Amino acid sequence: MKIMRLTLQLLVIFLHVFTTVSSYNSDDFVTQALACRGCKFYMRVSVGGVPIQVGAPPETSSSGKAPNVGAVVGLTLLLVLILVVGFVYVYRNRRSPIPNPENTLQQQQQQHQLQLQLQQQQQQQQLLLQQQRRQQQQQQKPIGEEARQQENKEMIEVKVEGKGKEVDDLDKVTQSRKRGREENKQAFQDENNCGSEPKRGRELIGGKIWEVPKEVKEFEKKQVGEVVIEQENYSGLPKKYTYKYLMSMTNNFNRDNKIGGGGFGIVYKGTLKNGTLVAVKCLKYGGEINDFKNEVDALSEADHSNLVKLIGYCDEGIIRILVYEYMKNRSLDKWIFRSSSKHQRSLTWPQLKNVIKGIAQGLVYLHDQCEKRVLHRDLKPPNVLLDDNKNAKLCDFGLAKLLNKDQNSTSAPWVGTEWYVAPEVKKGRISDKVDVYSFGVVMLEVMFGKIYPNLVTRDRINNTEEVKLDYLINNLSDDMKKDGKEIETYGMLAKVCLREKPGDRLPMSLVLAVIHDIEAKFNGQKPEDT
Repeated sequence: MKIMRLTLQLLVIFLHVFTTVSSYNSDDFVTQALACRGCKFYMRVSVGGVPIQVGAPPETSSSGKAPNVGAVVGLTLLLVLILVVGFVYVYRNRRSPIPNPENTLQQQQQQHQLQLQLQQQQQQQQLLLQQQRRQQQQQQKPIGEEARQQENKEMIEVKVEGKGKEVDDLDKVTQSRKRGREENKQAFQDENNCGSEPKRGRELIGGKIWEVPKEVKEFEKKQVGEVVIEQENYSGLPKKYTYKYLMSMTNNFNRDNKIGGGGFGIVYKGTLKNGTLVAVKCLKYGGEINDFKNEVDALSEADHSNLVKLIGYCDEGIIRILVYEYMKNRSLDKWIFRSSSKHQRSLTWPQLKNVIKGIAQGLVYLHDQCEKRVLHRDLKPPNVLLDDNKNAKLCDFGLAKLLNKDQNSTSAPWVGTEWYVAPEVKKGRISDKVDVYSFGVVMLEVMFGKIYPNLVTRDRINNTEEVKLDYLINNLSDDMKKDGKEIETYGMLAKVCLREKPGDRLPMSLVLAVIHDIEAKFNGQKPEDT
């Protein structure tokens, strides 16, 4: 630092002298001599007629003249250059000042105190919020809460042969019920190892439905006879599993258990404790929570032979997993698009007809027989699974839309795979007819074993597309050509499903009725009443 300070001072002196010399008029300032010899410096000037002498006068040469001014200027520039080089060297090799340990320790202590103050403030705010919530809960206590609090004090009326009778030993019954609930809850968690709610079953107690313990039943029979209680069956509802349990089910999601995957995530094969095989569908992180909820809502109460059964699910933070029944034969596209040769079809025509009918039956159930009308909106061969008997089961309800029974259509964004999507979907309007359109596309792909863009003939002049059934049937294998008339009839039904206007398409219930009529006609049976 001292070298830098000295260098700057010398540089300032030189600049000041040259600036002063250039700022005065030649009349007021006359340079008499400027010389440098060794380490001595001499300058004699006259300002306003007053002579000023700096340093010792130089010795003149034999000629009586002062040394050459050019040499002096050169030496001056050399000195300036040396100063600049020294300044640059010092600047590049400068070191950060050594911190004072005492100051550093004080700063750390101050930061620690500030953090403690912030933590205390946050804790106080949390306590205040908790107190406010408790006050609100006490003020807004539901009416049913008081009734549940009085449960242990009120008498229980039961019906014995049509007559009401009171239980004598009420305390004993109440304590036994409480003990039975806790034992049932622990037994359920030990059995399933999934941390779910206790098993629901037969009796409505305290606003919840619990399984009545055996000892309580025996006591009540002994004292007052058989108890008449509400019954409700929850055995068909999907269970909620923990992520830890699903890891053990799939051997830590081993790659050897991987059976499929795609844009939605990965599917693994798992085994329940009772030996049942299941398909564990792990959705991608950051996926839409609405897709997960839609699938759970659509399948939680659905019970049909042509819908894949949702056994359980896991919802922990960003982890979302669905557990389905295992389909050994996997998805339909693996069977109908397996071979490019027209002489090799994995499924026979009777099996293909059964697949088409199964898909139709599943859609009819979703549209007309569920509590709410369910629109699948993503019907395609990869979302149709085949069981051991090659029966079709619809799956992947991530894009499903639920409508009320009296609601015919609704607005929704454009989703789905391009050529399976009905034209009106692009305009943001959907109804159950969007599934009818997708069903028509799937019918043609199942019958002819090709994706839909390879089944249509395009008229570039009129910008139209047409499915030419005669051409497609002529290119079928020999074992399929013998059923050409029946295939043509199915193809005509598919073309009705593919009509551009939704109102011109048949509802799925009528489509299924036509399929039954076609079966009866070509199999020599009477049409079924539908």
